[in-house]
Amino acid sequence: MKDLTITERLKYGLIALIFILLLVSAVFEFRSLQNMLEPKILIGIFATIGLIIGGLIGHHFAKKTKDLVEKMRFYLLFIVAFSFLMPFFGSMTNRLLSFNNFENRMVELYQQKGFIADIGIIKGQNMQPDGYFTFVVIDGKLERLKSVKILYPNARKGDKVILKMKKGLYGFWIIKTE
Repeated sequence: MKDLTITERLKYGLIALIFILLLVSAVFEFRSLQNMLEPKILIGIFATIGLIIGGLIGHHFAKKTKDLVEKMRFYLLFIVAFSFLMPFFGSMTNRLLSFNNFENRMVELYQQKGFIADIGIIKGQNMQPDGYFTFVVIDGKLERLKSVKILYPNARKGDKVILKMKKGLYGFWIIKTE
């Protein structure tokens, strides 16, 4: 085993730091992804793009070694990492690089209910909800939104309510719940 120079240590440390920052930003982006219309399509598209990019980068590094196990490690590392992180990158760019403004849109309220995000209920525990799911009908489809507070406290099932929405960079609608 050879010792790494200071330049190599800085380079690999920077790569590791960037990867950790990407993971942290992915965790925070997950909340925005939950309040997007048709997120499964965005996830599928960007996971496929990540698979291709990861395969290309893995191939670049795999060419440098003759060991078959090392080659497979490079391919697997980059394919899995990019397939996992690209959907969050797609969600973030869809949201942040959108040049559209939020618009008020009338939708039909279906249901609002609170949830408790604990594993189990302990005797004497505070039973206040940790957040709320709001179900609305948009263009004939039932959509679920997640928020910290109840969005429409005085509305009942079937009422028309106003929802703030904007079209993202890639055409996926972003819903503002705060």
